[in-house]
Amino acid sequence: QVFELCKQLNLPETLARIEKDYPAKPFKSDGVSCAPDRMEGIDLYPAAFRHDLQYWAGQPKSDREEHRLKLLADARLMVDVLEAGGSHYLADAMFGAVRIGGAAFWHAPWSWGFGRR
Repeated sequence: QVFELCKQLNLPETLARIEKDYPAKPFKSDGVSCAPDRMEGIDLYPAAFRHDLQYWAGQPKSDREEHRLKLLADARLMVDVLEAGGSHYLADAMFGAVRIGGAAFWHAPWSWGFGRR
């Protein structure tokens, strides 16, 4: 099912990494972590779900490639929020929150690489 989700959500890099090395923990999404899934009258769950899938598949190590992939996932979240109709303030705030709060070194249930810890 996760493979099909990656295809539907157009996540070829995520699909390639889980085909090569499937995370130990099953995939789960908590939506917008530590915040409501609905803000500014917009359903942000679809954007958060896509972001969660990318974070789940990440490797919780600090190297150039992981930083690149996390940045791309975070930037895509920002774009998805804008495309859902969110303001640039909301998109910027969410981008800032995941850049800092989603770092692997926090070891939080929503941190980069949470499927591999």
